[in-house]
Amino acid sequence: MMNLFLISTLVGAVLGTRMRVLILFPAFGVFFVAIAGLGLVRGEELWPIASAMVLAAVSLQIGYLAGSTTRFAIAAARAPRRIDAAKAHLENGREALLP
Repeated sequence: MMNLFLISTLVGAVLGTRMRVLILFPAFGVFFVAIAGLGLVRGEELWPIASAMVLAAVSLQIGYLAGSTTRFAIAAARAPRRIDAAKAHLENGREALLP
């Protein structure tokens, strides 16, 4: 269970830094199919499979939240440099190209 938690949290963090929130739905589907398949192959009962699916869904969301928070923190840290560069262009008589 710990491996499942770590893997799905890291996958969620990667998705949070790169994608929009709607990417979580296909990720849930992939994880649910993989967990159900592995659970059936191993001969587990319904409750361990269901609890693994819930754990995967929650840890994907936690990882996504951490990844998107990191993305916005990096963007906020870079923003003042872009504004300073735009002001420097204006002071030199050039037009500022803001992204």
